[in-house]
Amino acid sequence: GIVSNNRDEYVTSDCYSTKCDTEVTHKIIDTYSCAKNQNISFTISETVKRKNNDMKEIVEIIANPVCEKTEIKGQKASLLGKLELSLIGKGEANENGYAEYVSDTYEIPFRYDTELDKSVEELIVRNNLTVGSLNGRYDTDKLYVNCEMYLAQDIIEKKKTEILDTPIIKKDKEIKNDSACVRVYFPNGEDTLWEIAKKYHTTVNNISEQNEIEASCERL
Repeated sequence: GIVSNNRDEYVTSDCYSTKCDTEVTHKIIDTYSCAKNQNISFTISETVKRKNNDMKEIVEIIANPVCEKTEIKGQKASLLGKLELSLIGKGEANENGYAEYVSDTYEIPFRYDTELDKSVEELIVRNNLTVGSLNGRYDTDKLYVNCEMYLAQDIIEKKKTEILDTPIIKKDKEIKNDSACVRVYFPNGEDTLWEIAKKYHTTVNNISEQNEIEASCERL
């Protein structure tokens, strides 16, 4: 915690250790750990059938990568997506020598596989795709596309874990020492009950009752 005003804060005082009976319960919670984290690049090179024969020259290509879903099979996570392309180009020149601008759109599916170190129960996958270099050209009846993609991928493993819930310490049921020996201690005149109780893992009340002395006695 944070203590304000730079003052001393006492956590506890007059404490000693002893063994007590306890009653504990457990519960199941979801825990998350990183299965894989990577920043990689890959290239999509595809040839698709040409749709618009009016476009004679490509002026600009705009690409939008879309992550559709992630499939998990064994030790492999597969990203399935598509590359949405918008093309702007020039058509046939008119009698005045001016060419009208025409547009066209395409969708190119892609797949990227990530190998995992082990099979996992359940995964949460976060993908961030951006486009690097992009170029395309028309042939007589085909469109050739070459696109470099950058992928930032976080793969998180989700699993069930049993943890300690609420421990109940039964202070009135101290666990007795199983040792059969008897320990006799002779105080030196400077000892306190608290110091002796702490040293031998017992309580001030136990010492005072067994020795018939006041628990409030400061020195022995």
